Amino acid sequence: MKQRRKLAIRFLFGVIAAIALTFPWQGVTSPTPVKDFNAIAPLEIRMEQEWRAFRRQLAIAQAMGIDAIATDIWWGKVEAQGDQQFNWDYYDRLVAEIEAANLHWIPILSFHQCGGNVGDDCEIPIPSWIWTHFPSVSPRDLQYVSEKGNASPEVVALWADQLVIPQYQEFMVAFSQRYSDQAEIIDEIQISLGSASELRYPSYNAHDDYHYPHRGYFQAYSDPAKASFQRYVRDRYGTLETVNRAWQTRLTFWQHIQPPQQPEQFVQQRDYRDTQYGRDFIDWYHQSLLHHGQQMLETAHQTLQGEFSKIPLGIKIPGIHWQIAHPKTPRITEITTGLIPTNINFHSPTTGYGYLPLLQQVANYLKTATSREVILHYTAVEFSNGRDQKLKAHSRAKDLVGWIATTAGELGIPLKAENALQGELSNPKAWENINGALNRYPFSGFTALRLAEVTQNPVAHRQYRQLIQNSTD
Repeated sequence: MKQRRKLAIRFLFGVIAAIALTFPWQGVTSPTPVKDFNAIAPLEIRMEQEWRAFRRQLAIAQAMGIDAIATDIWWGKVEAQGDQQFNWDYYDRLVAEIEAANLHWIPILSFHQCGGNVGDDCEIPIPSWIWTHFPSVSPRDLQYVSEKGNASPEVVALWADQLVIPQYQEFMVAFSQRYSDQAEIIDEIQISLGSASELRYPSYNAHDDYHYPHRGYFQAYSDPAKASFQRYVRDRYGTLETVNRAWQTRLTFWQHIQPPQQPEQFVQQRDYRDTQYGRDFIDWYHQSLLHHGQQMLETAHQTLQGEFSKIPLGIKIPGIHWQIAHPKTPRITEITTGLIPTNINFHSPTTGYGYLPLLQQVANYLKTATSREVILHYTAVEFSNGRDQKLKAHSRAKDLVGWIATTAGELGIPLKAENALQGELSNPKAWENINGALNRYPFSGFTALRLAEVTQNPVAHRQYRQLIQNSTD
């Protein structure tokens, strides 16, 4: 009965969203739908005592009214032994525990490694064989290379999508075949689009020895990335003569077109937004990321058919709240992460404060994939403006929630909230922000990071239980 009610609500919301998409900028807003409440499982369960603890947590979650448990399906765990050598034993047990607790399941097809991001407490690299799977391509050419010259093994770089997306597709096929019998309890299938499963570049990750709240490092310095930038410029301008006029340069070969050779100066002098070269570079960087997201969504939609054809797909964007209000280089971390371009006014609500291109792409996809929802997950909904003032973070976290949620709502995009840091759920102020966001903006639900926190921490448990209860009163 619960599943039929949720499907009916989804259908109604889908009709409303379709109407909103017809007139996306005419002030059409969707009513706040009935909310779903989920929690994310541990990154990995290793020992029997952890399995027993997980079972107890599931029972508490079900009693609280939590709908579904999200779990990372690690590519590097399932296909570690070789191409198309799948081992699903761990996930068979995980799903059996969730099903036995009378809960639903949200699998996250995680094509990134576990380790190197905030909160990671395990080490699960992506399959090592992928780095030598393409004989004519070096491992470094499959990886993101930063402005510091460091290569990241966390995820295959998007400039290798043509090579690696077929590998992701094989994984999706194997997943579909294994878990078609569980389709009835799957509320959503999330697709990993980058680091920490989010649509972003690894601009603030361990390979660069990153320290918050630094601006982040551009990840466009591999040979394939440079070649892609050169193709973009050639397609845009046609001739080097036209490039030189636009950029006020004296380039003589296409190979001379490079990412910023002095990236710190490029940022500090605001060339990234005040010069044509800078705007072109950032636009290419941003468009490359959006194209990757589109390719992954299309692959998932085409592959996850049959029993999975009506199940929504989920994607995640991070709440990059720091350096938004920097007096000299505003929004720079969102820019190095690839989320917003600089060829539009990113201080204006008419551009979604820079997020309109990204969100418009999701909305356009919804128009074409009419048989399936795409749910956009936004993280960092628990933070306040002015966070980490002593560190000079220049945060406008709460404003950012509003910018993204308002624009997504106007475009008819189903939206869910998620907290960014597990430890924040013990903070009553964080829950005040979460409740405020869910009440004010068209979020269709909340996902708690993580299950252990909302079932074991007294503050988090009480607050989440109250949030769920209030939504059903």
